[in-house]
Amino acid sequence: MPHHFFVTKEYINEHFDQYYKGIRVDNGGYNFHYRSGKMFYAHGHYVKINDLNVNPSIIQEQARECFANFKKIPLDSIIDFISELLIKEIPAVGNDSVFLPKLVYKVYINSNHENNTEVGYIDAQTCRVLLTEPTKNYVAATGTFFTRYSGTQQGITENTGSYHLVDLTRGAPIHTWNMRNSTNYNSKEDLTDYNNIWTTAEHGPLENDMALDVHWALQKIYDQLNSPAHGINSFDDNGWAITAHIKFGAFDVDRDAAFWEPTLNVLCFGDGAVLFRPIASLDAVAHEFGHGITDFQIGWPITGDQGSFNEGLSYIWATIMEYRIRPTTVWQIGEQITLNFQCLRNIENTNDPNALQPIANTVGTVQYNTPTNVYVRSGVFSHWFYLLVNGGSGVNGIGNSYNVYGMGMDMAENLIYQAVFNNYLDNTTTYSAIRDGMVNAAKALCPGQSSLLVNQIENAWYAVGVGAKPLQISLTGLDAVCYSGTTFTLNNLPLGCNSSWSFSSNIQSYSSGSNYIGLKALSIGTGWIQPTVLSSCGSTALPIKSLPVDIQTPGPITIQMDAPPNRFTASITGVTCATSYNWYVDGVLQASHTDVIIGSRRAPYCGNGYSVQVEAVSPLGKSAKRGKTAIEPICSGSLEVIPNPASDIVEVKVLSDNIESDIYESTNKNFSVTMTDMMGVVKISTQKTSSDFTISLSPIKDGNYILFVTDGQNVWKKVIAIKH
Repeated sequence: MPHHFFVTKEYINEHFDQYYKGIRVDNGGYNFHYRSGKMFYAHGHYVKINDLNVNPSIIQEQARECFANFKKIPLDSIIDFISELLIKEIPAVGNDSVFLPKLVYKVYINSNHENNTEVGYIDAQTCRVLLTEPTKNYVAATGTFFTRYSGTQQGITENTGSYHLVDLTRGAPIHTWNMRNSTNYNSKEDLTDYNNIWTTAEHGPLENDMALDVHWALQKIYDQLNSPAHGINSFDDNGWAITAHIKFGAFDVDRDAAFWEPTLNVLCFGDGAVLFRPIASLDAVAHEFGHGITDFQIGWPITGDQGSFNEGLSYIWATIMEYRIRPTTVWQIGEQITLNFQCLRNIENTNDPNALQPIANTVGTVQYNTPTNVYVRSGVFSHWFYLLVNGGSGVNGIGNSYNVYGMGMDMAENLIYQAVFNNYLDNTTTYSAIRDGMVNAAKALCPGQSSLLVNQIENAWYAVGVGAKPLQISLTGLDAVCYSGTTFTLNNLPLGCNSSWSFSSNIQSYSSGSNYIGLKALSIGTGWIQPTVLSSCGSTALPIKSLPVDIQTPGPITIQMDAPPNRFTASITGVTCATSYNWYVDGVLQASHTDVIIGSRRAPYCGNGYSVQVEAVSPLGKSAKRGKTAIEPICSGSLEVIPNPASDIVEVKVLSDNIESDIYESTNKNFSVTMTDMMGVVKISTQKTSSDFTISLSPIKDGNYILFVTDGQNVWKKVIAIKH
């Protein structure tokens, strides 16, 4: 059947379309060219067709509906459509070089919907979409965005004479619209730029530059989801259009909000009013994108307990995306957009006084229950994720100690993808159910090798008040590394795990196993060790433990006073690695032995303090001295010694209550008299039956001595100078 017939003075040109049983064959036909009545050139494409059924099983309205469902275009948004029944060559499944003729409806939909960018070829027998083609030639370009919050960035735009914030180069179309402070979606308009350099001077005055942050962030978020590690194509993992609207709302309550609209499946961002600057920071965009993921993948509503799950998971997505795309203060949410606070919420420090809204970190607390606010309660989920990534200890407020050792962002992020996109969180209505879903997602993520990840997932949930306390990995060993060797052991290692160890340069290893290491000191000082638990499904490092190397400074000294005349013993605790101890009284060495106690010693004098010190000694050297000052019981009354200084004989009177005129009268009339040198060595020891007596000094060398007098209940002391 001729389609065109051109005649010139010398040339004749003919074109024939190909038909099969009255149905046009798309792109099938032939062309003939004549000169002076003779054909000199023929060309074309003939589609070979054998026994093709040309009676369709569906009508064109059904084809329109199938194509609209495929493109996720609501039927009520379709204004009109055009359909043509034809035969078209379709690439064979699994072999793009082979083409098979098919009876199809070519469908064009007239709709303002974001996804309406293609025509479809729908199988006229099965209503399956076989092929799509763009409705117009889009020219993708790379624009330079001067964003409000993320500096100068590059983003894909569309060139249709001017540049628009449209990206059709990814598996899902991305389009950012300007609502112009309206809530009527029909009032939206494209933002344009004429040289694709979107400067602050051009787009900042009306805060339209927030669109650059949003458009760039959506492209980066899409790329993270669709990376080789995850391969997720938009919210639904099937290319759902990503449509964003900036400057939503005319009133403060709308302008100070950003949200996912679950009916239209679009994103909206206010330009800020009382609480916020334009809500377009990366974490804010990722948070709302996370709501879209939850809507498609899990279906949690935005109210009640599931509303708190929904919010918490969106904060998790916000931290993941900020960490991957442009990490700053990852665990603070909205730190770039709040007007009067440091951030909107703090996932790490949940009750940060500088945050606009504190959030709960534990189920069942007063804060969690009053008020029942989904944003406050969401902190349980998001803080659990923080602990799983970073670890933590002792902050859950439920009266039980715990330790969570962080698994790092890579493993925690993989767990979230597994749980969300493989249905482990579907139909969950309690935090306990979410905990179980995460545990089973971990088992699926690492089949047969998930014990370490599961252990830390359960520990992190316990830390926020969900579930029973699991076994906890712990490190035991001396609080020092000795010259002779010290063994450190990791207890409660999950099944299939082993350990590796790092330590300071003044320590060396001499033995090791799957859960222990033997370390030996090389020099005195301060050192450290850090064990890491290893599994084929991730690893986690315990906190660094600082240790004295070889000698630990002695612990507290205890001084015990014996019966008069003022003898004492002293002992120490908390020292390791030493082989002997040096004991000092007022800086003078008294004893050197292997015992941690110094035997009975006479105090130098009463009524004043004296110092006892000890230092530990090992083959590598000595530790710093540890001392304690002691004061023995105050002497009763005083002694009168005449003369003093003395040479041969002194007269001694025991006075009562420090009143020199009153002689002390003891009830038993028996007094023990002792004179020692300043080191406590006894020089005279005698008994007297009166409080007024004399002592011969002739055997004593010159020097200072201490005279002790006691009646068994009271003690008197006096320093005597002897000079012959």
